[in-house]
Amino acid sequence: YNCNNFIDIGSGKGDIVRYVDSLGLRSEGIEIDNTLKKYNTDLNIHFKSAYNHDYSKYDIIYLYRPMESKDKMDKLFEKISSDIKSNTIIIYLFPHFFEEFFPNYFYALRSFKEETDSKLIQIVSKFNLNIIKTGQFNTGDLIDEYIILKK
Repeated sequence: YNCNNFIDIGSGKGDIVRYVDSLGLRSEGIEIDNTLKKYNTDLNIHFKSAYNHDYSKYDIIYLYRPMESKDKMDKLFEKISSDIKSNTIIIYLFPHFFEEFFPNYFYALRSFKEETDSKLIQIVSKFNLNIIKTGQFNTGDLIDEYIILKK
C-alpha cells in the first residue's frame, strides 16, 4: 500500500509506533492512559481520547482492540469513517479468544469461517467501509484475527 502517515489507536507503550518509525513512515499514536507517557518520550504519541482526534491525514489506521465495548467501538468506527479520506486502510486486530473474555464484544469473532460474513457485513455497511482481507496469524501460543478495511 502506498502510505506515509500511520496512526496506532490505543498505542500503549508505543511498540507499534516505534516499529513503524523504524520503517521510515511518519507514525503517531493515541493513548488515553497518561501513566504510559514515561515509555513514549521519544515518540509522537497524543495522550487524549481517540474520539477527539482528526484522522483525515492518515493513510493507515491501526487498531489492536483499543476498546472492549460495542458502543465505544461503534463510536470510534463512526468517528474514523467520517474523518478518513478515500483509500485509507484500517488494520483491525484482536485475539482469537477475545470473545470468550468479553462475550458481548461485537467486533471479536470466534471463527471467521462461521461468523465473519454476518458481522463484517454489518460493520462495513454501517460505516461505509470495504473489506480488503481477513485472516488469522499465530503469535506464539495464541491466534490473532485481523480485518483490513478500506474507505
